[in-house]
Amino acid sequence: MVDRVPEAEKALVFPQLTDENYSLWSFRVEALLTSREVWTYVTDDPPDPVTNAWSKGDAKARAIINLAVSDQQVVYIRNKKTAKEMWDSLAAVHVRKESASALTFFKQLYQTKLQPGGDLAAHLRRLEAIRGELIRRDMEIPDIQYVFIILCSLNEDFDVTVVSSAAGIVP
Repeated sequence: MVDRVPEAEKALVFPQLTDENYSLWSFRVEALLTSREVWTYVTDDPPDPVTNAWSKGDAKARAIINLAVSDQQVVYIRNKKTAKEMWDSLAAVHVRKESASALTFFKQLYQTKLQPGGDLAAHLRRLEAIRGELIRRDMEIPDIQYVFIILCSLNEDFDVTVVSSAAGIVP
């Protein structure tokens, strides 16, 4: 990756937008645009008539968005005239993909089962990784629900643990 960030801004470097990271990317870029006081150019329509000050602020927001996407994502923003059009275009592409991806992760979360004799620690890490992917997509799973998912994922070797754990959780 070509280093396009001035030395004074190295602390602000984060991964560019790809097909896999829209939720986290949009959160970070929104924070960056807000810190640069240009987030309003993403959320608001241009004034009528367009002023020089607005054009300058919009150009700054467009530059930030442009530099924050991978080469493969440029196709979605190349012909957009405003930062708002760029942002909306990226959201239209990626929110739909993220929803389909979230369904896949939910399915994995509910269908992952510990095999008899399987490695419990590895199983729990796998469930936590899937949960992390859902959280990254703004699909929060309440702790109590997650505990039940874990308990339901265990095999019959853990029946006593499941029953005693559930008894302590459910009133």
